[in-house]
Parts: sequence; structure tokens; C-alpha cells
Amino acid sequence: MKPIRFEDVQHEMNRRQFSAKYTRVVGTFWIKKEYAENPVVVADALLRRFPNGVIRGFTALIVRGYSLLDEPRTAEISVPRGASHVTVLLGKVVRHKMPEVHVVKGRRCVSVAQALLDEFPAMVLEQQVALVDHLVRQNEDLYKQLQQVKALKEVMRLVNPMAESRPESMLRVRLRHEGIWGFEPQIPVECDGVTRFVDLGNPKLRIALEYQGAVHFEDAEKRSQDSRRVNELRAAGWVVIEVTWPDLADQARWGRLLTELRKQIGRAEEERKMRRTPIPMPPDPFRPY
Repeated sequence: MKPIRFEDVQHEMNRRQFSAKYTRVVGTFWIKKEYAENPVVVADALLRRFPNGVIRGFTALIVRGYSLLDEPRTAEISVPRGASHVTVLLGKVVRHKMPEVHVVKGRRCVSVAQALLDEFPAMVLEQQVALVDHLVRQNEDLYKQLQQVKALKEVMRLVNPMAESRPESMLRVRLRHEGIWGFEPQIPVECDGVTRFVDLGNPKLRIALEYQGAVHFEDAEKRSQDSRRVNELRAAGWVVIEVTWPDLADQARWGRLLTELRKQIGRAEEERKMRRTPIPMPPDPFRPY
């Protein structure tokens, strides 16, 4: 849906009818009301008013074809510092030094790296990593590209394209922050001839962290499947700790989960040491002295 002016449709309706159907974005440019929450449509209207503008942030990622998680969808463009000041009713116009411009589907956009840098100041590290995990799953070449960006070095050190959900990514980052290493996403486990993949697993210690989302509690069939899967992992000799969103959202619950995990890690490490320690053989009664 392209932005329009009243003059474009005045032969079809009067101003009252026009105002009932369309909403103003900036200056004389309007869009249909049902598209007011669509950041790309709003950005198109902003670019009609500011042709030298550049789409930034999350909107630039959407224009490039990436799906997001639950990030806000406010359209944002940047314009040269000397651009005229006009009241903006939808979206956001910022005045910056102009970035490197890429034309994507006929629209002027920043690069993926710059789009991330636009948004990262408002996000904590675990949110940043979860977003990049989600993006690189959609484009395997993007992982290598972002690794070359110096300003993203801290985030890329923690990114793993194998992560399959935001909570899994957040959990992995928090474990690293707590000094707990060795847990990686989607570790394969052989369970009686069937390969299962754990959300986060430490194959040396045989400890798995399984995230149980809302669907686990709302869908009886999914809950049954998850329970069967957990039982298979335990039967294969793995310790399975189930994690829910309240465990991540509530500090006290997170602390209890960490305590349990550290206890299981300590127990598993002791068992590994015992397996590696050779059992002393009794003296041979027939050995000559």
C-alpha cells in the first residue's frame, strides 16, 4: 500500500471520507488506517516526505526480509542534519550523519550490522544475542558477515546459529555470565535407537536443560510428548533440568535453578573422576618377591 495525498483521491471522496479511511503520517502523506502498525508502509510515507532519508533499525531488517522476535515495530528513518523540521505523526525521524546506504527492494536502508547497532543501546546483552541468533538462523551467510564487524564483537562471541528460541539463547548467555561453560544448543543424544536433540546440553557431563514454553502447559498432547522425551533422555543416562519462563523472569527462581544446576554439575564431575580413576588391583598372591 503506497502513501497518498488527498489530491490523489479527491475525485473519489471528500475530506471527511478521506479522514475516516486514512491516517496522516507526515506532512501531506497519508496511509490507510489498517496499515498504521506496519512499519514498512509507514517508512514509505516518511521517505516520500524525505526522499534522501534512510530506513534504520528494526524496520531495515524487516525490509530485508528478516522476521523478528517480539521487538517493537516503530518505523524509523534518518535524514541529513540540515533537513527541514516537519511534524511526524507516525514513526520516527532522526537527524544523523548519513550512514552507508543500501538500496533494498527500491528502498534506501542501512546495513544489517548498522540496523542492529541502531537498536542495541535499548537492549541488554542477552536480548541482543537472542535477536542475532534468530537472524543468523534465517541466513547462514549473515553469521560470517557480522563476525567481521568490530562493534559487534562482544555479541558475536556469544552467538550460536543452532539456538532455536529466545529463551534458549537467554539461558545460554546467562550461564556464560555465571561462569558455567560447556552447555551448547541442540546436542544430539541417542535414545534407544532414536536421536533426540536437547535445547542446551553438556555432553561431557550428560546434563541437559530443556525449556518448556507456554504450549507445553496449554496443550495436553505436547505435554505428553515432552514428558516422553524427557523420560527417554533420563533413561539414556542424562540428567534433565526443565526450565520455564518464570525461572528466567523471577530472580529468586533463577537463583534456585542455578543452585540445582551447580549441584548436578558437581555430582557429574565427581562421577567422571571416578570413571577415569583406575581401580587398584589386589596383590597377586603368586607373584614372587
